[in-house]
Amino acid sequence: MFGFQARHRSEPSGSPAVDLPLDHMIGLRAEAVRQRTLSGRGITPLPGLARTRLRGRGLDFDEVRPYAEGDDIRHIDWNVTARTGRPHTRLYREERERALTVALDLRASMFTGMLRLKAVAAGEMAAALLWQVAANRDRAAVLAFDETLTELSRPALRERGVLDALGVIDAVFAAARQRIGKAVEPRPLDAVLARINRLGRNAGQVVLVTDCAAPGPAFDAELAVAARRRQLAVLRIADPLELSGPPPGSYAFTLEGLPHRIRLDRGNGSAVQTELDRLNSALAQRFESAGVPYLVAATTLQAGDGWRLLAQAGLV
Repeated sequence: MFGFQARHRSEPSGSPAVDLPLDHMIGLRAEAVRQRTLSGRGITPLPGLARTRLRGRGLDFDEVRPYAEGDDIRHIDWNVTARTGRPHTRLYREERERALTVALDLRASMFTGMLRLKAVAAGEMAAALLWQVAANRDRAAVLAFDETLTELSRPALRERGVLDALGVIDAVFAAARQRIGKAVEPRPLDAVLARINRLGRNAGQVVLVTDCAAPGPAFDAELAVAARRRQLAVLRIADPLELSGPPPGSYAFTLEGLPHRIRLDRGNGSAVQTELDRLNSALAQRFESAGVPYLVAATTLQAGDGWRLLAQAGLV
């Protein structure tokens, strides 16, 4: 995103910094159950139900208003009617199970990082989100994508929905890692947003977990469409260096196939931080302008912190 790629340290096979095993994602279920009370819905005490804007017969009382022709006489509030001298009826909110789809970015830019790969942090966070959806007895699904693949699991309740989604994540992660270092046409994020905008209603709310790299020329237009058509939130996974910049020191890097070295001191390090702040602020402004909730999670956060961030923002 910022014109450089941070190369991760050489790690042995099986390291949690570079690998995302399926059994590890399944094991994150315990974390989701522990954080079940963090749901920010606060709409109904009954699990698996979310209050909609449709009024009618349901389980959740909404309001009392004057009786109108066509109202169900069984819902007349006789106490209010007697007190006011005019017939009043009780209205309820219709409640339905809801769905949440996690759109997981596994493009090449996600396979970079100083402490651990952004793809690993994002995959763990996606898995924890899916388990939390299941813990709330809602339908869970995933749309996982890299430069060439786009795999979508079918929204389903409880463990079935999560396990199907984790299988998709596992397959796309493995395929994406195999393509690292190979010549692959970059995939802009606007193409993915266009795919999200074509999802059916059963996909429900969408949380896009991405590093926001390579937004593409139609990014703002597709973002505006997403804001109108569906409930979309963006959870950006960022390497700490993308937020606070590197500390003073000497750094080796490769640019256009050639090795380079740069030394950062207090002077030029401050200039780097200023530029990072400008880029991060400009990115946040694009989401704010579109009316799409935008949250940032560093790769140092734990998997369950993704749900906490969304819950604190009132998005789940």
